[in-house]
Amino acid sequence: MVCVTTNWRCEYPVHFILGVLCLVYRLSYATGKVETLHGADCIGRYYTWPTCQDNPDGYGCLCGPGFYWNTRLCISTSVNSRFELNGDHNDRHTLKNGYAKLVGKTFPDLIHLTITMWVRVPNSTTDGTLLSYSTRNYSNLIQITAGRTVKFSLHGETRDTGLMLQHGFWVHLAFTWSAIDGSWFVYENGAKISLPYMDTVGKRKPILRGGDMILGQSYLGQNGHVQYDSPFIGDLSHVNIWKQVLSEDEIRKVYSDCTFTHCGTAVQWTEFRFGTHGNIHLRWPSEIVDQTCFTDVWAAETCDDHCSYVIGAQCNEEIVENIRWSRTPAGHNVSVPCPGRVDDSGNATAFAYRYCNITNDNKGVWGEPQIDECLSQKQLSLKTEIAELLGLPSFDEDRMFHLGNALLNHTTYTSYTNPIDIAAEIDSLNLLIKAQGINLRDVVWKSDMLHSFARTLELYPSFEKTIEFTKLICGIVNDLVATKNDAGWRGVQPPGAEGEVLIASVEKFTSLVAKTLIYHVKHKHIGSEEATVSALYENIAVKVRVFLRDRFMGFAFPDHTDTFALEMSDDIGTLALTKEAITELNETIPNLFAIASVRFSNMARLLPNHNITIKSKRDNVNSVVYSLNVYFENDRNLSSTNLSSPVKLYLPYTDDFNISNPDCVMLRHREGTRQWRWSSGRGDCFVIRNDSSYATCGCYRLGTYAVTTDMFNVDWDRGEHPPHLMTTPSYVGCAMSTVLCLGSAVMLIYLRTSSPSAAIHKNFGFSISLCQLIFMVGVTQTSNKTVCHVFAVLFHYFFLTTFSWMMNEAFNLYIKITYAAHSHGPVSESGSIWRYYILGWVVPGALVGALVGSHGDSYYAADMCWIRWDLVWFFIGPVIAIQAEMPAIRNVLKSLWPKRLRRKMCCSWGKRDVAFS
Repeated sequence: MVCVTTNWRCEYPVHFILGVLCLVYRLSYATGKVETLHGADCIGRYYTWPTCQDNPDGYGCLCGPGFYWNTRLCISTSVNSRFELNGDHNDRHTLKNGYAKLVGKTFPDLIHLTITMWVRVPNSTTDGTLLSYSTRNYSNLIQITAGRTVKFSLHGETRDTGLMLQHGFWVHLAFTWSAIDGSWFVYENGAKISLPYMDTVGKRKPILRGGDMILGQSYLGQNGHVQYDSPFIGDLSHVNIWKQVLSEDEIRKVYSDCTFTHCGTAVQWTEFRFGTHGNIHLRWPSEIVDQTCFTDVWAAETCDDHCSYVIGAQCNEEIVENIRWSRTPAGHNVSVPCPGRVDDSGNATAFAYRYCNITNDNKGVWGEPQIDECLSQKQLSLKTEIAELLGLPSFDEDRMFHLGNALLNHTTYTSYTNPIDIAAEIDSLNLLIKAQGINLRDVVWKSDMLHSFARTLELYPSFEKTIEFTKLICGIVNDLVATKNDAGWRGVQPPGAEGEVLIASVEKFTSLVAKTLIYHVKHKHIGSEEATVSALYENIAVKVRVFLRDRFMGFAFPDHTDTFALEMSDDIGTLALTKEAITELNETIPNLFAIASVRFSNMARLLPNHNITIKSKRDNVNSVVYSLNVYFENDRNLSSTNLSSPVKLYLPYTDDFNISNPDCVMLRHREGTRQWRWSSGRGDCFVIRNDSSYATCGCYRLGTYAVTTDMFNVDWDRGEHPPHLMTTPSYVGCAMSTVLCLGSAVMLIYLRTSSPSAAIHKNFGFSISLCQLIFMVGVTQTSNKTVCHVFAVLFHYFFLTTFSWMMNEAFNLYIKITYAAHSHGPVSESGSIWRYYILGWVVPGALVGALVGSHGDSYYAADMCWIRWDLVWFFIGPVIAIQAEMPAIRNVLKSLWPKRLRRKMCCSWGKRDVAFS
């Protein structure tokens, strides 16, 4: 039990005794110290208690800067440190040979002693002093050296332990001694070392207090100087000294501890850090503990246990039955609105309930959710009736088929928009399959001296009923995964959860069919050649067949029989199990076995390989889903067996546009708290061949298979490149036309001409210039879709205005000549110019706007900033219509112009005759 002081209040479980213990436990830590072996108090400033943070997935322990949670409490990062001693045995200068001295504390009197430390030595054979203790009258009263072997000295008596340290590796050393009998022992990595001889050292000679404790050097107590001729070169860490003789179990605990909370009762490791001298460095982390000491999961669990006693146990947030249950204190009931069950005002009309229980070890555990209110009355009634089949004293096959057909009708004529409805129907399907499983019973005959009798009734369904049951289950599954229910499937939480449950249900169903067929073949009701059950629907295809081991020549689905009898296409995928995969396992395969295979045509969208809310483009399931299993009579199968020859699958891609990185994957079903997942690797499945439109997979294990792909390819080339529209001559020609037409318009403006004819000329010049300029600049701007669409509309518009102003030129010329031919006076330039503006600018704009509005995105070409090619008549149709009027105008002008000339000539001669007369 772990408790923490929080304003001197103890929040404890209900039981009073636990509360008292909790209070006592907290009071013992009110000073910030941690009690360890033999009541040792670790220095409080290096240890603290965390602040508990309540998160949806559990408690978190916040330790503050420089501290971390070590599964027991928060510890300073500097505790897990080491002394790095770099020196030279041949140089006695203090700056090159460092040491650490115990300062600020008086070393105590000792009659019992335990020294523990971690040591790492380089590739050196020279003796170096790990630890020494000297008093005013005795030098090196305690000394431990490491060189070729580890030596231990006490009261001037030296013992060679014979222990050789492995260079470059951390080794845990422990030395124990008692002045009572002079006994001493040495431990390496928690294990006691067997010495060739065991004598006594320093018997009845206690260690006196007040001396100097040194790490890394020996010490001359009489003159008070460090002796630099025996420095230790290497690493030292977690040196602790106890006033007691630790037992072998206690030393093993110190060795295996990675929380660093076992502190010495005489001297602690952290007390050496303030007395460093010379060439010595304090480094952290120590590198003693690897990452496997305690995992993140273990750290999270221990933190949750700790905070559960501080704040109270809670049930973590989780998604069950497609409902997100928020984090709830233990002992409380939570209600959640049912998804999709709201009135017109948006208020919930039904609720789901769940209780958070508390265990004896103070953990919160969720109870079963109650979602009856979330289901329709018909769903709930049907589910309840199917569940009642399991409790009947004898199996009622007719009632099972009656309820199964009722479920089939409900799934056929209902479109599910709520994930809870889909989950409820899958639950009902599971109950139906479970009820059929109860039906599988064999007859065991018993006999006595007079009679023979059957132990149980023969409850196996007939071959005909098995076929009927297969069609019933496949029909229900086919309806559930139909696209009409996509809205409900998209709401499944977590994504793919109900799809995985459905596949597991179908696998359970095929195992029942397989066992039934084996039973009928075994009892000679049917032959092995007839023992095949298959069904084909739009979204699911099933085949279960019995084989004799000696006659097994392989299995394929679909094979030629399926192609002709069921009209089953192999275009969307095939599966094959070779003869060798079974015959080479003949020691585990009985003489009679069944193979079941299922093909789900559109299950990929129901079992995504990622969270569909993220819309990831990586590792999307991109094929049909296949399932293959081998079943035996005695409930055995080959699901956990590695095949000697792989299952081979041909899986065309559902979408082969711009994909990459195909991967053959296998479905791993949910186990405990571990969610389902698609897994890959040589141990499961691998890609045999990858083509642009399909992948061939090999799998060494039986199960459920698919192909995943990344739905993009950075190196992808469509093979169709945008047309090369503009060349240098094209740019030169368009540029010259633009400059000349624009120059003509500018010249007319400069000359200040104001006649309608001049206005038409100016607008005609501007229209041609803008049309050519937009074409040059915008036709290739395909990198930005919006910009490209703008240029396409503008070019279409100015192209039509160009020909509209050309038509205005013709109309203006026609009007002038017609007026001249029928008028006796001079030709007048009067008339409204607005009719030309409407024909030149407004009519083309209205036409282009109508086309863009009516066609939307289908108006634009895919490879250039232009109108789509099949709509080209909207582009050139008006031009042709305008051009068609030109010949008529030309013919009229031809007929009128001679009349105009003759009229002028007649008038001239008439005037001349009058003059002559």
